[in-house]
Amino acid sequence: MGLHIQKQRITNSALPICLCGALFFYLLETALPDVWGIAPSQMLLLGAVAAAFWQRRESKSFFQQEPAAVWLLLYGLVFLLTGLQSGWTPALWQPLITAGQMGLLLILVVRTNGANPWLLRMPVGAGIAAFAVGILLWSTNLSPYRLRISPIQDYNQYAMVLLLGLVALWSKPVWNEKSRLFSWKSAVAVWLLAGVWLSGSRRGLLFSFFVILGHWVMDAQFLFCLPKSRVRWQGLLHNGIRQLLILALSGLLVFAGNALLSSQEKVPLLQNGQSENTLTTTMESLPDGQAAHKRLLIWKAAIRAYGNGSLWEKAVGHGADYPQTLYDEAWGEDVRESYGSLELPAGSLNPHNFLLTELLAGGIVRLIIAVGLWGCLVGHAWRSTRKGHLFLLLLWGIVGGTLCLSAPVGFIGSRLFWSAWILTHIWQQKKKREEA
Repeated sequence: MGLHIQKQRITNSALPICLCGALFFYLLETALPDVWGIAPSQMLLLGAVAAAFWQRRESKSFFQQEPAAVWLLLYGLVFLLTGLQSGWTPALWQPLITAGQMGLLLILVVRTNGANPWLLRMPVGAGIAAFAVGILLWSTNLSPYRLRISPIQDYNQYAMVLLLGLVALWSKPVWNEKSRLFSWKSAVAVWLLAGVWLSGSRRGLLFSFFVILGHWVMDAQFLFCLPKSRVRWQGLLHNGIRQLLILALSGLLVFAGNALLSSQEKVPLLQNGQSENTLTTTMESLPDGQAAHKRLLIWKAAIRAYGNGSLWEKAVGHGADYPQTLYDEAWGEDVRESYGSLELPAGSLNPHNFLLTELLAGGIVRLIIAVGLWGCLVGHAWRSTRKGHLFLLLLWGIVGGTLCLSAPVGFIGSRLFWSAWILTHIWQQKKKREEA
């Protein structure tokens, strides 16, 4: 009897640890690909599956707790059928593998509520670790790029993981009457903001200011609900000073780091001679609009390609591979002139927009189901709670914004999408407990 109780305690502890560890490493591997040999996330996910099987605890099914699961199954079926038109290619099986792993993690999280409080902290830990590992590799000359790890790393994904950590850090108001002006949360916010700004990501720089504004509004909403006006105004002043301290310290760290990075010898990001971004080049590129102009050109080319298709192709698309080969087979003159003689690897000029990717690969059918899945997921979370909806806006605004500017294989192959779904479920259950 005693041995059975001890085994039960071990499995009860192992499952939350494996789930938290798997989410942590999935986010860390998204920010820093090619750093790990055997991916720790997959090993921890297998451990979670084994612990869940050993427990065999009765709970509500995934379908009962997540109405969007029906849309997910429908989307997965349509994704497979429409994608097969171009054959069993990496553009089809790679996102399915990602969806299988992250979907399994989501199902385990939904069926295991005990790990919820800790899971919401995993993006914070992943963001802290990503910036720290980047600095370590750069300082020991193991990274050829400034705070980047490999030539295939997407520094925008790196910045988005840090921003998800910042949103999770500020998932609830931080002010109370006994709080200090500068706490450990403020120090973590400074670290994550500095990492985002030093990443060279334009969208990371822009999105970070929305997160900061959202945090201030979230605290202000909480403070205006307090009954005592003296405490309310004291809290607003306290919060404003803390925000200024966070911004000032982040700015000092960023400009000191940027001065150090800019003094080093430039290393090309790609073999075609394109230089990597620093904070200076990012700030300079925002006003001239060249990056936005180039993105608009490839979006227009994608829309033209969809319009030139047959009625059947408009309905069910061209297959999973088509969005990645479109610009290699039929370059428009305006795109060619904009990119000049730049030699780009095959598939590098996909539509850079998950809506256009869904439209080209799976037609209007897959696009409608994709939007339905997204709307059902966020709408259910929005309706199920009465307060704190700003967290959902920030979380899905960051994920949706970055997928509208990238997502070469649609959102089903994005770990950011699945991580956001997991965080949404955790936050939703947490709010239900608080409001009960």
